[in-house]
Amino acid sequence: MAYAPARTLHGKVTKMSPSNPLELHPDAVRTFNEYSEAVLAEVTETPRNEARPQGFRPEAYMSAHISPADLVGEIQEGTVDGTGTETGRMFRHGGRRFGLVGPGYQNLASLAAKVQATPAFRNFISYGCVLDIAFEWVTWKCRGEMTTPFCEHLVAECAKRLREIEIWIPVYCVYAEEDITLGPCLFRTITTAMIDEWEQHHRSTVKEQGPQVEEFFRKVRKQMQGTLAATFRAHAEPERARELAGEQAEYAVGLLNFFHPAHGTLRTRSYVTLLGQENIQTTTTLVLDNGCIRQRSQGLLDRGASPWGLDRAHIQFVRQSGLDKMGAIWAREEKSEYDTSLLNALQLYAKSSLSMAVTDRLVYILAALESMLLRNDTEPVQKNIGERMGFIVKKTAEERKKMVRVVDEVYKIRSSFVHHGQKIKESQVIEEFMFCAWSLFLILIAESGKYSRRESMFDAIDNVKFGGGS
Repeated sequence: MAYAPARTLHGKVTKMSPSNPLELHPDAVRTFNEYSEAVLAEVTETPRNEARPQGFRPEAYMSAHISPADLVGEIQEGTVDGTGTETGRMFRHGGRRFGLVGPGYQNLASLAAKVQATPAFRNFISYGCVLDIAFEWVTWKCRGEMTTPFCEHLVAECAKRLREIEIWIPVYCVYAEEDITLGPCLFRTITTAMIDEWEQHHRSTVKEQGPQVEEFFRKVRKQMQGTLAATFRAHAEPERARELAGEQAEYAVGLLNFFHPAHGTLRTRSYVTLLGQENIQTTTTLVLDNGCIRQRSQGLLDRGASPWGLDRAHIQFVRQSGLDKMGAIWAREEKSEYDTSLLNALQLYAKSSLSMAVTDRLVYILAALESMLLRNDTEPVQKNIGERMGFIVKKTAEERKKMVRVVDEVYKIRSSFVHHGQKIKESQVIEEFMFCAWSLFLILIAESGKYSRRESMFDAIDNVKFGGGS
């Protein structure tokens, strides 16, 4: 791949290379450098508040204690608000404490956000990395240790962090007999051999050994061994690589989850999500005797996680049912309005199976249907959803009329909860509706090459409805 020479940055010309694709437009360089100088002017001395907070101190268990011997390098000081959001950063110089707090810090954060949003940075460098380097530049400038302009320093420091990274993000409790390709994602198995090698490498490089290491790898094996992982390769700064892989993995798992059997029934739910997001709800009860704890009992609120095992035959069936087609749509750089709407609707729809609550399922399913089957916000909702579902999924007039009645009934059931707080119970009409919604999306996937716009699909339905077709 050829790389063009970079433009002049303050009299210096640097050449782009495969290891450093970062390049800011000269106008952006000028603007960001001016902005950084304005931020520098907002640094103020911030005396330390030695007053200890008074009031309630909970008896929370302290799992570890950090001593001065555990500290490596300079301590980064900062302030946060009540939500945990960072509102300031400080540094030490000449025995005094300086920093950017409040509006000054917000301007620094705004500068970092603007830089990270540029085409040169957004796919390579994380916002957090830009913010850290920007504050580093401010610190060094205030200490008189830096003469390089902001953008030149930023590009040079960011370039040092770029590398080729392979990221694997484990999927909870999904097993497959072979790799599965879905658009830019390759689902691969985390093998026993991989974890064995990891443990051996860890033991050879870490001096301290003991039961903690044994327990760590026991948990790792229990959580990950044999499961699928969404895998990606990226040329980026490590944190940005993790962010991009996380976004892609969540999207890929949503599309894969569409094919889980839970979408056709209320009797079970899907746990096909990224490891750590499975949300298995449990209860914990303590039994006391004369004020003393004597027993603890735990139980599941839902019906328990069921592993999803995909053998070769099942994988082939899922691929033929639409997985390959969805992957091809996702991988396409230029997507049609129909395809973009379909992928967005599928992501919404797939979330429905992750809950046992009927209300949650209906909310996601109906939202997905409305996003795909309504022309605009002013169309009558129930009438058009029912009729369009009927004409897409069903063949005969009687079946289509029944589909309209089923959709009307489901909207009434949802309304009873949304507007009156009534609990929704499992019912045959809801299960029938769920299966029809699943069938509809399978058909829409199959017909994705037939339409470039949803409007064309609506016109085709109207031609059948008013032209006497079937």
